[in-house]
Amino acid sequence: MPSARSTDPAALAHDLNNLLLAIVNASEAAEASLSGPLTEQTAALARSGLQTVVLAAQQAAGLARAIMDAPAAAAPAAQKEGAAAGSASAREAGSVPEASASGSARPVDLPAFLATHRNLFAALVGKRALFELDPVSDPPPPHGLADPSTLSRVVGNFIKNAAEALAEHGGTRIRVRVVARQWGGRIPGDLGPAPEGFVGTTPPPTAGRDGVAIEVVDDGPGVPPDVAPTVFSRARTTKATGHGIGLSEAPAMAYAMGGCVSYRPAEPHGSVFSVWMPAAKEAPAAEKPAEPPKPAAPAPRPGAPRAAEPGAAILLVDDDPGILQAAAILFRVMGFQPLTATSLEDAVTAFNANAAHIRAAVLDANVGDGTSAPLLDAIKGSVPTLPCIIASGYSEQKTATVFAGHRYDAFLGKPYTRSELAGILARFSLVR
Repeated sequence: MPSARSTDPAALAHDLNNLLLAIVNASEAAEASLSGPLTEQTAALARSGLQTVVLAAQQAAGLARAIMDAPAAAAPAAQKEGAAAGSASAREAGSVPEASASGSARPVDLPAFLATHRNLFAALVGKRALFELDPVSDPPPPHGLADPSTLSRVVGNFIKNAAEALAEHGGTRIRVRVVARQWGGRIPGDLGPAPEGFVGTTPPPTAGRDGVAIEVVDDGPGVPPDVAPTVFSRARTTKATGHGIGLSEAPAMAYAMGGCVSYRPAEPHGSVFSVWMPAAKEAPAAEKPAEPPKPAAPAPRPGAPRAAEPGAAILLVDDDPGILQAAAILFRVMGFQPLTATSLEDAVTAFNANAAHIRAAVLDANVGDGTSAPLLDAIKGSVPTLPCIIASGYSEQKTATVFAGHRYDAFLGKPYTRSELAGILARFSLVR
């Protein structure tokens, strides 16, 4: 099955740039909130900004892995061509090339998804417009069947496109909402023609009719009528500094996870860009009823060392000093003493001098002009039971191929969070 992620380098770079914008805006907001007296409100704003940075970085890591793992061959046809859409009927509009829905699609609670991504999406808007999430309808809409990472890219592109258009052409407000929709933009029960000005792509034949959509609504002038039929085509843009990549990639990404996209004019003016997905037949796994938890003693702080062992060390090896410094800070926060090295030679020296105190080794997959496999073999030859963790920005599958024949104990995808690191260390009883 094809991935729901676009592998077009230009599209991936475009979406990475969106996330970098979010990181910059959220970081500056956190810094500004801490520039004055520290209050509950300013602390909450700072935490919100930093949480947004982490979320954006995690999504950027996924795009980076897509770039690194993508074959050198030309992008597939589904990513080369934008979806033409020239008639009011989505079925008559040009569709993305045939593909199966991605196996990564799963039931998603869309209001919860938007709440989680609210700060990230707001950071894409910045100060160019007022950003709002509409209240959840009563009864709430059904869950959607989607890939959350791909959905974030599509919605994020719609939001950033709206913010740029408002800044250039006028408008003050961007709203995002979740609505029950039949395919083609029709409200359930309305079997009449699609709304005037509607332009949409075609979902997979297996998608069914009932579904749910996330709509991005702005109060700008809207897409000019002569441009609207090709609004999802490659390099189509009405912005002076735009390039049309964000909108043109949306149809293929939506199609690959079983959905489609559409545009229609808003009333009395503005634009409504929608990503539609089939309604899920069951709730997300986390929402299924569970047995009430049994009373238990308060859990220790996640990521805390299991014992206050003086001198418990972690060998960290990475040829990027900045990454090494950041990782060392994280390990210190977790109560460990990091021993850092930027070369295999320095790592061997540090290991030999401190072997009695080292509790694990975290090795970057690529160090210098080669891999860290020789260091891994040397450590395992000296202390076979020492946990050795390979960290890499490449996928776990690709890393396993590179390290075939070399024994390591765990894989850690870069960039990683404290909770992800703690989860790996907990396997070896190094943290609670």
